[in-house]
Amino acid sequence: MSSNTTQMSIVCISEMKNSKRVAVEEEIIGMVKLNPFLYERKHEMYKNKCMRNKKFNELGKKLNVPAQQLKARWRTLKDKFFQEFKAELIPSGSADEAVKSKWKWMERLRFLENIYTPVDNSPCSSLNISKTVQELQQNMTSLVDRAKIIAEPSVPKSAAQLFFESLAKQTEEAELTPAEFCNLQIEILKALKAASIPNYLQMFCLQQI
Repeated sequence: MSSNTTQMSIVCISEMKNSKRVAVEEEIIGMVKLNPFLYERKHEMYKNKCMRNKKFNELGKKLNVPAQQLKARWRTLKDKFFQEFKAELIPSGSADEAVKSKWKWMERLRFLENIYTPVDNSPCSSLNISKTVQELQQNMTSLVDRAKIIAEPSVPKSAAQLFFESLAKQTEEAELTPAEFCNLQIEILKALKAASIPNYLQMFCLQQI
């Protein structure tokens, strides 16, 4: 006896037409936003792989797209948001104002901004550096005032150069994810701006790590 059930073919996201791909991405964003444990590190179920797989499998069946592809697409969207969000916080040119991102999913993904909120159990706090923005503000002012002499090769290493070299080494050893590294840079940038450090020196300091 033959079966009347027709098996639907699996569709790859990369092979979809733009309108279909946009619809899938919108579904992914909506699903993740409704399930904070998929992105909020402080959530008690953040490391629950079974629940994570369940949600992506359910969406995969709904969209007829493999769950692994949905996970990969979500990581791409999340990383893109972090990149755009970081750019928004960095002043552009001489205007001393950040340019707001025009990426189509920027506003829909604003809920991810909470990930950047410094918390005591943040991976960045495990580094042997100033653990709060206030401490960074106190340390940066005196260090950055002497940062210009770093460019002179004949001059012994300054306190600022030693500080940034130590910071870069500890950051590398911490094996931060791209999101965590962006978080660290943003907190340092906030401290520099709060200390009224000129823009060109802000960028110079960030380049040291």
